[in-house]
Amino acid sequence: MQFMCRVDVCTSVAKRRVDTADEMKRPLTRQQQAAAIEALDVIEPAVRAYLQRNPSYAKILESCDVYSVARLAIADGARTYKPHKSSVSTYFSTVVRNALFKEVQRFKRSKEHAPERVMMEQALEQKASHDEKHVALECLEVLDPDVRSLVEAHIIEGQSLLQIGIAVNRDWRTVKGRILCALDELKNCVDDQDFLG
Repeated sequence: MQFMCRVDVCTSVAKRRVDTADEMKRPLTRQQQAAAIEALDVIEPAVRAYLQRNPSYAKILESCDVYSVARLAIADGARTYKPHKSSVSTYFSTVVRNALFKEVQRFKRSKEHAPERVMMEQALEQKASHDEKHVALECLEVLDPDVRSLVEAHIIEGQSLLQIGIAVNRDWRTVKGRILCALDELKNCVDDQDFLG
């Protein structure tokens, strides 16, 4: 009998999830539309407040259209808004804040900006000619041996920053910083060689 109750609970939870997914596909009711239109005035102050409270995210949020993110969040939030539980400004400010936070997290998880990777394109372009590769290898020899070994391990051998950090007994962020500095040195060296040669 206890098993039957668990099946009923699981079934009701699954049904609620399906209902919620179906609800997101339906157009907004007139009441929901009215709440969403009223909430549009909340966007500007909510975005400004979020950026003031989280100045470190300003650069990340420059790469996305925060106002479109906020408008979509308000449209989705209008479906679940209950006027008797909170005011429009309170509820939708929270909706906008959460949407912006999710956008920042999505950006951080994206493959291009993952902390475990330093893109090889920062050191050399992928379609570099044979001469440029030769110059880059010469510049690589000029680097400090410890830093050169970090660059070789990451770019040539393909080791992750975490693996390299464990091997050299350093935090992966320290390893990443050293590799980025070395890549800047390599770029400057290659540019100098191109200028001279």
